[in-house]
Amino acid sequence: MDLEARSLPPSIKSSLLVKLREFSNRIKRLKSLASQSSKTCTVRDSLPLLRTGDTLSGVDDNVGKNKKTLAGMTRRMNRNKWTIGAIITALVTAIILIFYFKLTR
Repeated sequence: MDLEARSLPPSIKSSLLVKLREFSNRIKRLKSLASQSSKTCTVRDSLPLLRTGDTLSGVDDNVGKNKKTLAGMTRRMNRNKWTIGAIITALVTAIILIFYFKLTR
């Protein structure tokens, strides 16, 4: 753009070069502002991210403990189901045997 503005007639050239410098300065300021804000955001946002990492580590430990607890509960539940099934089978068998002996005599 600078080369194009220099090739124009002098009456237009001076105003365009002034505007061009204003743009070049504005771009430099915006670049420095973007650089500063990215540094600020990085430092400011990194602390919650670090705390989140610690929290997730704690959650991972708790999930492991809860998984063990649930596995133990499942084993007890299955054992209780088999025990109740065996008791019901024994009672039904006893009732059938009692009826059989009562009816045969």
